[in-house]
Amino acid sequence: MLNSPTAVPPLQRIRPLGRVGTRVARAGHFSISTTEEQMTSTDTTIREIQERFDRAELHDDRDTLGELIDQKFLSIGPKGFLLDKQQWIDRHDFFTYHELDVSEVDIRLFADTAIVRAVQRNRATSHGHDVQVSTRVSHVWVRRADAWRLAGIQFSPLADT
Repeated sequence: MLNSPTAVPPLQRIRPLGRVGTRVARAGHFSISTTEEQMTSTDTTIREIQERFDRAELHDDRDTLGELIDQKFLSIGPKGFLLDKQQWIDRHDFFTYHELDVSEVDIRLFADTAIVRAVQRNRATSHGHDVQVSTRVSHVWVRRADAWRLAGIQFSPLADT
């Protein structure tokens, strides 16, 4: 159930986000700012579940990831590789976020589908090596029996600035 408590630590400072906003995580803490105050109930739900997913990613909460990710999930990585649900969750064996900066958040709703697009800059460790990634990311959420599940993620590298 999406409203059940989880082991994921709560956000440190939360203000509602509009359709476009910024979310920053440093050493496991999020900071949220808003640029638009009007949200629909579904916008709010999608924003909350996206933030729950991001917290689970940041804190390696595999139980929450397993709950939120759809069985038919597929991720397309920044270099074109594909990961299914279990591979996505298992990547935490070798991948750890240290900092996550999310900006330019945009939510588009289509009946029982929501697309969340954002710019993501992160600092992480992968296979023991420090990595920094700047990418545009799209999350596709689908409603299944009154619960939203993550069906896909696609990363597109940002041009060097």
